[in-house]
Amino acid sequence: MAISERTYTFRAPAELGEQIRAMGQLMAQLALVGDAHLSDRVGREVAIRLARRVHAGQPVLSGDNQSAFLREIVELFVDSARKIATDLEWEKVYEAEREAETEEDRKRHLEFEALSAEAWGTP
Repeated sequence: MAISERTYTFRAPAELGEQIRAMGQLMAQLALVGDAHLSDRVGREVAIRLARRVHAGQPVLSGDNQSAFLREIVELFVDSARKIATDLEWEKVYEAEREAETEEDRKRHLEFEALSAEAWGTP
């Protein structure tokens, strides 16, 4: 059965094409390493970005203009993928730091956490 298709176009920054390719590569890499939380990460980032727009009093997405709507959806996912990539890099840095911690460092961290909990009145 033939499917009718239509080409959609929209204006966007010149670098958007490269950003879309980078997003696709990142998602493929995450799928290959078996990130069980990939869909959660993407969903959470998209939801956060939409919530920020609402909080800022901006429309969530342009509903009147199909081209603007499509561009905003693409940019939303590109920005979310960029944030996930940054988070993954920081996770590597934090993991390396954690592995380099000495027993004395861990003890000091626990002491700071206890002092912080006491200062903030949390158990």
